[in-house]
Parts: sequence; structure tokens; C-alpha cells
Amino acid sequence: MPDTITVFVPSDEIVPKDELYELTAIEDITEIYTLDNQLEGYRIAWDDVELVMRVPDPDVQEAKIDDFLAITDELLDGRRDKKAKKIWRRAERMVQMVECTVTPDWDEARKAQLLVQGLMAFYDYALMFAKGAVYNENGNIEVGREDSKLKYWVDPVEKDKSETPNERKKASLQTLNRENVPHIKHLRNLPDDAFFTLRPLEEVVKRTIALNLISRRADGESREWLIEKLAQYQLTNTLTEQETIFNEDDSPDEYIVIMFSQRMEACWLLLWALGLIPNLARPDNFADAVRANEIIDTRSLDQLLIEAKHRNKSEILDALDLHFRYHWAVVDAELYGKKSPTGLKPDVVYQRHYALNWLVQLRDQDWDEITTDT
Repeated sequence: MPDTITVFVPSDEIVPKDELYELTAIEDITEIYTLDNQLEGYRIAWDDVELVMRVPDPDVQEAKIDDFLAITDELLDGRRDKKAKKIWRRAERMVQMVECTVTPDWDEARKAQLLVQGLMAFYDYALMFAKGAVYNENGNIEVGREDSKLKYWVDPVEKDKSETPNERKKASLQTLNRENVPHIKHLRNLPDDAFFTLRPLEEVVKRTIALNLISRRADGESREWLIEKLAQYQLTNTLTEQETIFNEDDSPDEYIVIMFSQRMEACWLLLWALGLIPNLARPDNFADAVRANEIIDTRSLDQLLIEAKHRNKSEILDALDLHFRYHWAVVDAELYGKKSPTGLKPDVVYQRHYALNWLVQLRDQDWDEITTDT
């Protein structure tokens, strides 16, 4: 059966055909026009699946966006927590809807799914509405009802849903039980150690410095300060695309500033992974920013490369497994408007999970594209 989802985007531009060529690397892309010869979408065909992206006329769009805002408000059900405010701010920015219909269904090779995700990435901060729930660009739920799917698409990494926990999962579950953190026993095992490769030491050190500096930029340092510090550490071309855009933006949205400020938590995790701080405490307290700044400010890049050593991969994967399960508990609480379990700080958990997935190259994604599925 065909499946239709609606993507809401903060732009009235129709994605260019050239962008779709880049995303699909296929030639069979047909433009769809209205009766008065206005472009309204595309038909993309592979051998086993077809995806139609269609932008309705302005009156229909306006009504659909109003409906989307009303449903989002209903799903949030009066919540005023940080995540609810963030979801609402994003929803309010939407100015266009794109109907995406896949036939006969989402393919196993994920071609149609990845194209929809690429479409959402093109617009930045898009939202997807499907089966009565709101999802982000990775297909992870932002807000829904109790019977909503937490993920719209199944990731190949998640296909092993064995309920028999491996030793690492057993250890994490023991920690969760001891701390009285909710969990579900069928949340998957992570792959074996051989599946993962830690990123090269120099790359990790440079990313750690960049995260520290971009966090301080979000906390009030100037654009010029950041540029000077990057030059000092020989990292002029190290910022990601999103970090560069943020540094050049004179008036970024508040939630963007908050996100980059919170990168200090990711920096702290990497400092631990590099052996530059001895212990990684439970994520119920924020990083020691003063200590992190001191480590960066009192050493050159060469000194950091000499002092830093990767922790044992098994120790890093233990931390990943535990934070993966912490993150599920935090997301579950946020989804249903409950307090974060036993003092866990959602922002700390998220940033650590993000940094760990990058460090172990879980899906070989660049920093800006890291996903933190639970």
C-alpha cells in the first residue's frame, strides 16, 4: 500500500531538481506541473519504488499548516518544558508543506527514506507529520500519542532486536536498575566491538578544541575571538558548516545559541575519552566548564596531541551503551511530559550520546549529521 507523509519546511522555495539529482544519483526524475504550467513537484522512480513529492496550491498549504500547528499544540497538551517550547518554535516557522507519497512502500535499501531525509536537510529544521505524530529529519519522534511509533523508519543497525542481552547490555541494565532509571529490556544490543572503529586521535583532539571554542562563542565570546583562537590552534578550516553559519550569524535564534552552548557537554565527553579528565560522572550534573577551558587554554595543539591518549575502546563502548539507554529513558519521559528520571539532565545525556556516536563512527556520519536514535 502507498504511504503518504507530510514534510513541513521553513521556506517557500521548491527544492531544485539539481539537488534531487545530487541526492539520488539517478536520471529518472520527472517534473510535475499544474494546469497553468506551474511547477508543483517531482516524481522520482527507481526499479522497485517510486516517490512523488508534491507542493499543493497556496490555499491548501495555508490550511494544512494551520491544521499542523493545531495538532502540534494538541499533542503538546499545555507542556511548557524546554523540549516542548523548542518543538513549538520550530513548528511556528513552517511556511510550506510537501506531500511525499511512496509506492508501493518504503524500500529495504532506504532509497526513498534517504531522499525524504535529504529533502528535509536541504531546508534545515524541517518537521515531518505522519500517522498523527511529529517527527524530526531523522525519523525520530518529537511529540505524539502513547501509541505513536518512536521511530518512523527502521534503521538497518536496529534490525537485531534480540531480547537476549549481551554482557555490555547486562552491565548497563544493572546500572539502570541500581539508579532506578526506567528502561525496556528489548532495547537492542549494540553491535560487537569489532563493528566500531575509533576516530583518529588527531581528529578527536581537534574536534574537542572546536567544541570548546564554539560553546564559548555561544556563551558570549565574539566572532573575532573565535577566529583568533582557531588560528592559534591551527584549526582555521575545522569548523563544520553549521558551526561556521552560527559564527557568522549576527542574530541566531535562541534555541540555536542554546544548542551550541551545550556543545561543552560533548567537549567534556571527548576530554574524558582522550584521558584528559579522569572520570565521567553520571549525567545528572553539567560539565565543569572552567576545568574544560583550563585544559584547552593552557596547552597548544601539539601539547594536547602529546598528552591525549584514546581510552580503551571497550571502556568507551561501555559508556556508549549506558548513555544510549539513558537517552531512551530521557526521551520517553519528555515524550509523555514526565520529569526526567532520577535527576538525569536531558541536554547532558543528548550531547554525550551525540559525541560518542561520532567518536565510534556508528554510522560513519560527519559531525553535523550525527543521529542519536534510541
